[in-house]
Amino acid sequence: MPSKKLTCFLFNDLEPWERAGVEPIIENLCAYAIIETIWVTESQRRFFKTKPQGDFWIVARDWQRALDFLSAKDYAGGKLFVSILHSKSEEKKMYGLSFKSIFSPLAKSITLIVYSPLEYRFFKEIKKIPEAQLKLSSLAIGKTKPQIYQASSSGKFQVGTFCDFSTESNINFLIGLAHFIINQTSQVHFNILGRGPLYSHFSKILIDLELDHRVSIIETVSESTVGALDLFIYAPLRNHHFIPVLIAGAYKVPVIAIDVPGIEEFIITGELGIIMPSTDIKLMGEKIIQMLNSKEIRQTMGAKLQTHIENIASPSRVSRSYRDLFFHEESEKDLPIELAA
Repeated sequence: MPSKKLTCFLFNDLEPWERAGVEPIIENLCAYAIIETIWVTESQRRFFKTKPQGDFWIVARDWQRALDFLSAKDYAGGKLFVSILHSKSEEKKMYGLSFKSIFSPLAKSITLIVYSPLEYRFFKEIKKIPEAQLKLSSLAIGKTKPQIYQASSSGKFQVGTFCDFSTESNINFLIGLAHFIINQTSQVHFNILGRGPLYSHFSKILIDLELDHRVSIIETVSESTVGALDLFIYAPLRNHHFIPVLIAGAYKVPVIAIDVPGIEEFIITGELGIIMPSTDIKLMGEKIIQMLNSKEIRQTMGAKLQTHIENIASPSRVSRSYRDLFFHEESEKDLPIELAA
């Protein structure tokens, strides 16, 4: 019988595709430790005021609000791990951020877990989080679901992305990219899949630019919609994690991604997809048109990407990193959690 124990708090602001990257990890950890999973409701408000003992893992979109809700910022009865899957946009200008931390120092018991090298640098260099309280990790690939979405404009080459409808997802770039390609060929249809606060705003832009017949912005919480695409675009302004790339790989959809730190762990250019040097609309547009006429290459890339993703992001492999982080012995404190790759 496992003697180690961990309590996981999952908040209801998590999107289904975010839960899908975490839940397989929790399931695998159950073979090694006693895992209690709590879906947070009002009854957990100020939970840490009851002075519990033990180790906890908090997973939420608004992680700072989660700490406030649970009254966890000063927890000293064990270890507290907090996954960062999303961060609020900073209101202050970047040149002012480097001079002081935006929030008060974390309690020594708290370790932040981030999911991209850019986020790691942001919290280390801008937020001034000590390295001992900051870990770079990865997420697992969930089981693929039956495809429930049929892409519009039957017969067209389906290009798209899966993201939040927010400025951080760089949707203005995607609309500009769609506009460029539409002027080059009539064979391509764009799909912007996901949901978020700017759905109405981006829909209006498409109508104003008369792109609404060639570009679909579709509200959905199901990652299986990605399975209807022929080509996936990953070009965020803020790279919190690589969940969209994991989803594309799970559905054998080849990826064209911008060169953000860490993407090379998932995409090998020319073999598993394509990495572009920047968000250059003309350069990426020309590459998409090239892929339009290379069906065999796309299919090969998609199949190889799926195999690669299933290897590096399998729940059993990724959960080993969390097992080391959550339950390691005192002598192993300085061992870094690996970035599964």
